Amino acid sequence: MKEILAVFIGGGIGSVLRFLFTKFFLNYNFQIPFGTLLANTIACLIFGLFSGFIYTKLQVEPIVKLLILTGLCGGLSTFSTFNYELFLMLKNGQVFMSILYFMISFIVCLGSFALFVNNQ
Repeated sequence: MKEILAVFIGGGIGSVLRFLFTKFFLNYNFQIPFGTLLANTIACLIFGLFSGFIYTKLQVEPIVKLLILTGLCGGLSTFSTFNYELFLMLKNGQVFMSILYFMISFIVCLGSFALFVNNQ
């Protein structure tokens, strides 16, 4: 039961943060959905930092791993929204911007994760 509660709390925090990022960037007229990009990037940074450094170097309880990786990062990152936004961009004829969004997301998120995982 503690594990479910840890995932629930972490996921709730991550989902609220993602919502706030998206809401904040809706005030600006960017052609790329920066709220989703920021949420995914931060989730990858946290995941990389935690799995590549904190969890391997420090004594952390498994429940904390569930709270942070499964809960917080799972709630914060959003592959479904990312794909939906890409789909809408393509549907609206924004081929170049959709490719740019895809490439930026892939490179930045993978790079964010790799920053810390490479240090194992």
